[in-house]
Amino acid sequence: MKIRNLTPHEVTLHADVGSGTVTIAPEGNYPRRSLVRTILGHIVIDDVALPVVRTTIGDVEGLPEAKPGVLLLVSALIAEGCPERDDLISPGALIRDDAGKVIGAVGICAGAGLAALRQDVEVRQYDAI
Repeated sequence: MKIRNLTPHEVTLHADVGSGTVTIAPEGNYPRRSLVRTILGHIVIDDVALPVVRTTIGDVEGLPEAKPGVLLLVSALIAEGCPERDDLISPGALIRDDAGKVIGAVGICAGAGLAALRQDVEVRQYDAI
């Protein structure tokens, strides 16, 4: 199985049993979701009219075609936005250093499409790390 990293960051994935890590460099192709912003009106604070905006999340853009034997590592927002795709994963439970910076993740999260195929797996609860 191959994993392509379509996030803008190097991602280090940690095993949850035993030890070991896999670090995957970004490829440079970053799918995004479009945002639609609608101005609902304005509020005035200290004589300044500030727009009140409603933002809705739109379609996924820039996602490559699926290929057999290849999983695409994307953000959770992308993975959950494509329930018809069974090749999308996102980083698992985040691991942070003492300063709060993300330094890795425990395993991977299956996107909605992949999760629908994997109903036979062991279910475990993870606490934040």
